[in-house]
Amino acid sequence: MISVITPALHPDSRLLQAAARSLDEQVDPPPFEWVVVAQRDERQIANAICSKRTFPTRVISFREALGPSLARNIALLGAEGHWICPLDSDDELPATTLRDLGSAANADGSTAWVVGSGVTFGSKHPDQVWVPELPEGRVEKGLLADSTRLSGYLPSIPVAGLYRRDVLERVGGWPALPRDEDSYVKLAVSSIAPGRCIPSVTYRYRRDVPHQLTTGPRFEAQQEPSRRLLLSLLSSVVGGRNALPNLASWRRFITTRPV
Repeated sequence: MISVITPALHPDSRLLQAAARSLDEQVDPPPFEWVVVAQRDERQIANAICSKRTFPTRVISFREALGPSLARNIALLGAEGHWICPLDSDDELPATTLRDLGSAANADGSTAWVVGSGVTFGSKHPDQVWVPELPEGRVEKGLLADSTRLSGYLPSIPVAGLYRRDVLERVGGWPALPRDEDSYVKLAVSSIAPGRCIPSVTYRYRRDVPHQLTTGPRFEAQQEPSRRLLLSLLSSVVGGRNALPNLASWRRFITTRPV
C-alpha cells in the first residue's frame, strides 16, 4: 500500500481541497491512504475535507505549531503503507501518479525510491515541465548524489517521488533544516539504495501561493546560499555523518491517533 502524506500547516482550504481532488481522480491506483498532519487549530479544515473522500484517510494533529519536516515524520509514524508518497497541501498529483509510481516500485525487489517528471504551474506562471536529469529505468545508488556534486543542484524536483518506508526510516526521515529538507531526504535515500526514474509526469508543483518559501525576491537572494547548503548536505550524506534523531523520539508530539 502507498501512504500519501501531507503536512497541512496554515492550509488554504481551497488548495487542500484541490490536492484531495487530485487523489479522487487517480486512475487505476494501487491501494492507498491519505495521511494529513495539521496543527490543532486547523484540524477541522482537514477533517472536513478528508471526510468526503472515498479512499481511506486519517488526520493527525500537533500539540504545538511545528515545521513541515516534523509534520512529515509524524505522518510517517502514523502511516500504514509500505511506500510513502509526499504531497504538499498546495500541490497536486496527476491522475496516473500512483499507478505509475507503484508499478515502477514493484519492478524489482531492490527498488527503494522512484522519481518522475514534474510540472510547475500557477496563475502567474506558464506550466513548465521538469524532467529529471537521470537515466530512465534503474538508477544505481549514489548516482543522484554524483550528479548533484557535479552540477551543484539536485537533478529532480525535491518534494516529488515515492520512497520505501523502511529506507526512509533508516535515514531518519526529514531533518529539521531551514530549507532543502526534501533534497536531503532524496540524497540520503538514493545514496544507500537503488531506485528508478520513469518518464511519466508524477507531480504538479504550485508556484503562486503567497506563503511559499519559493516565491519572491527573498528566495531568489537565497539561491546561492541554498546551493552551498545542498553541497554541504551532500558531503554529510555521502560521508556517512548524518546523525538524525530516531523516529521514535517524535512520538510524544502526536496528540491524536488517526481517525
